[in-house]
This record gives sequence, C-alpha cells and structure tokens, in this order.
Amino acid sequence: MINMEDIMIPEVDRGDSVIEEMSQDSIKSQIFTKSQLDIVESYPNANEILLIKAGPGSGKTLTIARRILYLIEELKISPDQILVLSMTNRAVEALTTTLKSLSESYLSERVNISTFHSFCSHLLEDYGSLYDENYKNIRLLDDLSWRSFSSIFTTKTATIKGKSISGSLTPTKLEKVIASIKVGKTTIKEAASEFKISEEYLSGLIEYLNKNGMKRYPDFISDAIKLMNKSLNSQNLPVIHQLANYKIIIIDEFQDMHYSLLKIIQNISSYPGLDNEGKHITIAGDPNQCIYEFLGSDPKLFDDIGKHFPNFKVTEKNIEETFRLSDEVLKVSTEIALRPNGLLDNYLSSIKSVKQFGIKPIYFSNGSVMEEYDFIANEISRLILESGGLLKLSDIIILTRTNREIYAISEYFEKHYSIKCNKFGDSTKWVSSNIHIFLDILNILNFNWGSEFCLMCIFLVIDTKPNARMRIAKLFSAFETTEISEPDKLIDFMLDDLSNNGDFFSSIYKPVEFKHILATFKNFLEQCRTEIEFQKDNHNPKSIMESLLRITRSSNLLEYLNNPQDISIDESEASISKKTKTHRKDLETNVIMFYSSLTISYRKFLEAESDKNFIDFFLRSYSEDTPVIKHDMINLSTVHTAKGLEFPVVFIPGAMPRFSWNSLYTSDNEKPDPSKGRLLYVATTRTKSLLYVGSSEPLNNLSPKMNELFSDKLPSFNSKFKGQGTLLHTLSTDLNRVYPNESKLSEGAKLYANFFKKSTPKLARSFSTTSKIYAGYRSSIQMQVLFSRFGRFKRL
Repeated sequence: MINMEDIMIPEVDRGDSVIEEMSQDSIKSQIFTKSQLDIVESYPNANEILLIKAGPGSGKTLTIARRILYLIEELKISPDQILVLSMTNRAVEALTTTLKSLSESYLSERVNISTFHSFCSHLLEDYGSLYDENYKNIRLLDDLSWRSFSSIFTTKTATIKGKSISGSLTPTKLEKVIASIKVGKTTIKEAASEFKISEEYLSGLIEYLNKNGMKRYPDFISDAIKLMNKSLNSQNLPVIHQLANYKIIIIDEFQDMHYSLLKIIQNISSYPGLDNEGKHITIAGDPNQCIYEFLGSDPKLFDDIGKHFPNFKVTEKNIEETFRLSDEVLKVSTEIALRPNGLLDNYLSSIKSVKQFGIKPIYFSNGSVMEEYDFIANEISRLILESGGLLKLSDIIILTRTNREIYAISEYFEKHYSIKCNKFGDSTKWVSSNIHIFLDILNILNFNWGSEFCLMCIFLVIDTKPNARMRIAKLFSAFETTEISEPDKLIDFMLDDLSNNGDFFSSIYKPVEFKHILATFKNFLEQCRTEIEFQKDNHNPKSIMESLLRITRSSNLLEYLNNPQDISIDESEASISKKTKTHRKDLETNVIMFYSSLTISYRKFLEAESDKNFIDFFLRSYSEDTPVIKHDMINLSTVHTAKGLEFPVVFIPGAMPRFSWNSLYTSDNEKPDPSKGRLLYVATTRTKSLLYVGSSEPLNNLSPKMNELFSDKLPSFNSKFKGQGTLLHTLSTDLNRVYPNESKLSEGAKLYANFFKKSTPKLARSFSTTSKIYAGYRSSIQMQVLFSRFGRFKRL
C-alpha cells in the first residue's frame, strides 16, 4: 500500500513559470520599434476598434502592457476603467507579470486582467444576486463531478419534490438537455416530453443546480450574458457599475475567440457608460495562430470583426518585427506552412526579423518511430554536453500533434534512456483520477451550499455493497425533508442522526446489515468536523494535505485510493498484481501533481490578496493549468498546448505515419490544407534558436523549397556566422547566459565522445542509424545520471 504521508507532506518543486519573465530593469529599458510605439500611443477613440496584427515573437504582450500604462499615465484613464480579457490563464499571467514589471503594483493591480470564464464567474458572484438569488453561490462541476451528479440523479429511486425521473436518461443526454434549456433552445416541457421524463423532476433538477450554484464551463458564459441582458433591457434593475465604468476593452489572443464569447464583448462595449460616452476596443492577435477550430474558433472572425460591431470604426495597425525568429526560421514558417496553403497575407510577407544571425532549421529523417526517438535523445545529449552546459534540458521541447505521442515518447525516453519528461497538460491530470475525492472533501470542509452533493459522492465510495447508487439516491431525496438553515450545520445534523439511531440514515441503511458502513460514515464525518476547526487557522498546502491524510485514514477512502477499481472477479493474480502496481505508480504521480497544484494556487492566492479563504480560492482555480519548467526534465507538449510559448530548441517529430507532416513537405502538395498549415506554423515558430523538423522521407525526396530552406547536417557549435562569431557565441547572447569556459566545453565534449562514440561511432554522424546499432547499449544508458554528473553546468 502507498504510504500517503511520504508522498504528500514533502515540499514539491513546482518549477518555474514556463512564461519567460524579463527582469524589471530589462523591461523598462526595452527600446520599442516604430510600429510598436505607433500602437502604444494610438489614441483610444470612442466607438473605435484598434485591430492589431502581431506575429509570433513580435513583443505583443510587452506592447499591450506598455499601451495600458500609456493610457493610465499619459491619458489619465483610471486603471479600473480598463478591462483586459484573454482566452487562457497563460496569457493573463504573462500580461499581468509584464505590467507589474513596468509600473507601480498599485496601478497594475487595479486593471482587471482576466480570462473570459474568470471574468464571467466574478461578474455573477459580485452582481448576480442583485438580479437572481440563485447566483449567490457558484462552483464548477468538472467532468468527474458531473458524472457523479448524473449517476445519482438519473437513478429512478432519486426524487425531487416527490417526483422521480420516470423516463430513461444517460449522463450525456442529461447534460445536453439541461444545456439546451439554459440557453433557450428548448423548454422544460418540450425536453420532458421528448425524453419521457417527469417535467416536475427536470424542473426540480435545474432548480437544484441553480440554487447551489453548480455550473459547467459553458454556464458561466451563458449566465453572464443573461445577467448583462437583464441589466441592459430593464429599467427597474440596478446598474452594474463595473460594466458602466469601463472605457477601454482590450482583447488579447483574439484569434482563439469563440463566437459564443463575442456576445460578452458586444454587451460590455454597448453597456451605457457613466459619462454616456462610447467605449474603445483594442483587439490583438494573429489569425494564422487560430488552431482551435474544433472548439469553435474561426480565423475569419479577425478580419470580419467590423460586421459584428457595425457602430464601431475599425483601424488596423501591425507589429512589423519578430524578436524571436531568425530569418531562416521565419522563411520556413511562412514558405512551407503558410504560402502553399493560401495563408500568406501581405502582413506576414512584410514581417522582418531583428536577429542578426541564425542557422537553417535541421531536417532529420528516420525509417521508424523508434529510430526517430533514438535520434532525438542522442541529439539532446549532444547539445547539452557539447555546449558545455550552456543549453539545459529545460531549454528543449518536443512538439507533437497528439497526447498519445507525448506518452509514447515519455515512456520510451524514461525506459531506454532514463530521461525525465515534463509533460505539459499533465499537471491537472489528477482531476480525472480517483484523487478527485480530495476536491469533494475540500468542498465539505468549506461547507458551501451544495456540500451535501459532495457528501453523497464520498458516501458512494464508502458504501461498497450492491445497490449503493440506489441508497445514495434515496439518501439525497431524504434531504428534501430536512430543515437545515446553513450548510455548516449539515455535518452536525448527520452526526446527531448517526449517534442516536435517527430516521435519516436508519430508514435507508438498516443498522444490522450496514453497521460497518454506518460506523465508517460516522468516523468520516467526525474527522471532517475536526479538520474544519483545524483549517480555520491553518489554510496552506501542507496543512490541507495533513487534513486529507487524516480524513482518508479515518474511513476506507485510503483503501479506495490505493487499489484499482477495474478488477473483475475472475481476474488472475498476475493481472491484479500488474494493475495494482501500475495504479499505485499513477497514484503517487497524481498525489504529487495535486500537491503541486495546491502550491501553485497558494502562490496566486497570496499574490491576489484575496478576501476568501485558501480552500475556497483553490476550489475556484484548481482547473487553471499553467505549464511549469522543471530544470531536470525536457519538455513534451502538443502544439495546441504550447501555443504562446517559446523555447531555445524545438523538435517536431514526423516519423509516425498517422500524424506525419509529409503532405506539407512534398512537391506534389496540390491540395491546400489550411488547418494543418496553421498548426505547423505555430509549431515552427515556438523556437528561439534551433529548430529540428522530422519526417520519414529523406530530404532529397521532397520539394525544392524544402531543400532550399532546410539543412540535413547537424549544427556545430563552432560554426561561424559570416565571420562574426560561432553558434555557441550566438546562443550565449540569445539566451543571455555566460559563455562556458574551455574546461567546461572540453569536459562536455569528452563525456559525449566517451558515452556515445565509443560504443556507437556511427550514431553521432548519421541520422539514419538502424535499431540494431542501438540494441547493444540502449538498456544500459542512464542519461539522467550523466546529466546529473554534468549538473554543475545547468544554471550558468
């Protein structure tokens, strides 16, 4: 059994933010280009949209931050009159950090910089109860919580207001039905008739969700739109002063915009101002980085913005430089990814690189996926060792098209090379594991409205006897007959019933048959009550983990966490042993990730100076996934997750047939593929220095343009740029790191030569080594050990 205490309590290295933060002096001394300054100082005319096209590495975040400061300091616009919205937490964090570095903190903290979902959530929380008392409490129902909710409420024994479901409904259909009703696509009566559900039951279900503030992600948007519409269309309801006060609306990463969010911008921009003047909108983004079409984004929206704001004049300005990309990488991204797919517009054709030096992107081809993985592992080792430690593991990212590829590479690297991998998007993987019960427990400790639902989820785990779901549904129905005035009285009520053989539990759980389960319920509730008192003065990640440990120990929840739930009765001992081993390895990872999420959230909690307690803050923000850098790991990410990030070295594998980029590389690419082109454009433009692109086809089999723009030779750190310095000097300048001395370079080269060339001399010279060459040493390689020996070069 996993010793939870050993993996919970130690401090977890959360790493550094993956967003590169410039020093305060560096940002303040930044020299802006003419095109950037033109945007910064553009006057915010009322009823005007300033449309900014900003390519990759153009300094968009810094330009927007400087524009905000210009509006405040030069044009005397109050910070609380500026609203900045973006699609991702990453973009919000980057802009917030940059603005803080540019200005006094009291100025930047008064500017509302939020994601759309966060803005809508706070709007509902702050103003919703003025229009509808059901908006007084808000909590997110993630996918696992929704499945638990559906599991309880689609049971025919569950009743609301004395009515049962009567018909047949799956969790997926239930969500679609409720969503359709909420947005007005159908009525309760129509839905009840179509699915043969009791109308009263469906009505009661929606009422329960609203009363307890239980929201799915789309609900935050639709409810906020309803709230604004009510305020806009009624003279008898109070004004939302926050919306009336805004004069400037800035939308970052606009290319990711969904049409469902457009109404939010329209409502805010049309909301009557306190001074009866119109509002200004600044929109920034790059339409060719629109890679979320499967979620509803549309690259055409950028250029069609005037159609959606007919009363606004649209003025377009462009940032004409890239500070990240060299000319060589810029040509590949535009000439291979964009031009053949009909995506190269006049703006992108005019972008210039400010970098003086660069090398051609490297093209590598391998006959199999395993050979490709071997090549990448070898080249990563060479780069780190032969650069004398100038390059670090965390400088490198491998970009894939699917999560499946990420796990394949990670497993291969860890098994054959002992290379640790930092998988982006993995930090909240625990949410979909059985660790999710930690959230239910924290909701109970926080005793908000709806905490009885979380108790039902826990009871569903504690009660392992047949027909448990039916009993839990009956237990929930029994809540309708109780008179509990405050949520913090719920545990006392239940404990009193259990201690005195009351009707609440005993009518459903016969004391003789369920004696052990009732005793476990009682132990769980008593420990929760103890921990509620403990947490009043001890809200921090470590104290929370201590409380969770004590609570899981007081019940059979620890057993639930430690054992896989998918074991069948007739399964062999060997199979059970294998599943258990895998499960406990995953459990340890998930617990560490959960604790890491706690520590990251706690940092944000302290920075936000929130008036809420930390548990409440965490429950509202745990789903926000911001990648972090781990210095002893290479990075793995899908292209979608890596958008907005940059790394010194980027590898884009291409040997896996199903997810190959070959159709974009060949000379007979007659059928444009804009979506795939935009995806490759985003992938190639993540690099600051070295770009490696893989394929199953040799370079000489591809288009003339590919042969012109790529090199199939490995880069040498001694390569000179027009007589002005070596690649190593360029990297040192580019990364703002101390140039390694000769002893470090010599030792690195020696380690690499002894470790690789001695056993496999062909490996360092050839891209197309066969698997046989690796067979003799692959299992004995311990790359992480080698890197730890070389670790003193990591943080130069």
